[in-house]
Amino acid sequence: MVFDPNISQYKVYSPYLVSLERLNWKVFGTLTFRDKSKRKATPRSTALRNDDFYRLLDNSFYKINVNGDLVPYFFRHEASLVEGWHIHFIIADCKALKSLPASAICTEMNSSWHRDFRGLRGVNGTSQIDPFDAKKEGLKYICKMDKYDSNSINAYCEYFYPSQTLKDLIQETYIGNPRVIIRDEDSRRV
Repeated sequence: MVFDPNISQYKVYSPYLVSLERLNWKVFGTLTFRDKSKRKATPRSTALRNDDFYRLLDNSFYKINVNGDLVPYFFRHEASLVEGWHIHFIIADCKALKSLPASAICTEMNSSWHRDFRGLRGVNGTSQIDPFDAKKEGLKYICKMDKYDSNSINAYCEYFYPSQTLKDLIQETYIGNPRVIIRDEDSRRV
């Protein structure tokens, strides 16, 4: 089951989202798609966007010599009138990334998006991948929630996709805290 903020059991997941705020984050990013087939609200379009995101992670982490399976992240899809469906993501600080400055990771990911995702018509879309700045409240922006109040959920957002590494990190960090509930399934290797 993927976390769906639009279901009535939303409040069950609130502690999970609050626990995300307690983690240290390293990278915040947004990816848009030029191809119309990737900007639609269909299961196929969602799968194509997911594939591009996972390929971006794999390509980028390979280039900077990091095992991507050890990097905690989550992402979600969001719609806008101008860009169609696009992806917002966030990457947590972790042991695998400790020796790398966030700016180096961002540079490689932006380069990879423009270098490795070129098609016959040019680039796949735009990328804005920057070091995480807590003052900008990127986590709340991705979640589209103000103080995680169920009344402020944006209807134009799809599911959260947390990595298994992120779920493990939360479990390790907050073991014994009954308020932390992790029920999401990582859709990456399905």
